[in-house]
Amino acid sequence: MVNIEKSDFVFEVKDIFGRLIRATKSYWNKIFLSNIKNKKKRRKNMAKVKIYFDPIGNTMNIWWGNPKDAFSSEEVDSKYRNDVIIKDKKGRPISLEIIGVLPKELNISERLKKLIKNRKTPFILSSK
Repeated sequence: MVNIEKSDFVFEVKDIFGRLIRATKSYWNKIFLSNIKNKKKRRKNMAKVKIYFDPIGNTMNIWWGNPKDAFSSEEVDSKYRNDVIIKDKKGRPISLEIIGVLPKELNISERLKKLIKNRKTPFILSSK
C-alpha cells in the first residue's frame, strides 16, 4: 500500500459501511479535467432536440431535425400505437409524434367531452 500524506487528499469520507473513501488532489484533477475535455467533445456531437407537448391534443412531438424540412409522414405500423414519423425529402426521419401520451384519467380532451356532453351553449376555458 502506498503511503500518502493526509494533506494530499481533496476529501475523505466514510460510506454507510464505515469504509474510508478518499481521493488525492492529483487523482481528482485527472477525473475533473478529463470530464471537462469530454464535455466539449460531447457538445459537438450531440443532436439538438426540441420537444413539444400538447395536453389538449394529448400528443408529444420530438424534433431532432428542422421542422421546416418536414416533407412526408407515416404512421408507425403497430396495433398498439398510432404514432407518426415525420420525414424530410430524402426520407430520413426528423421527428416523432407520440399520440396518446397521457393516460385516460389525465387526458384533458376526454374530461372536456364529459363536461360538454349535454351542454348546448358554448363556454370558455380559463385557469385561475
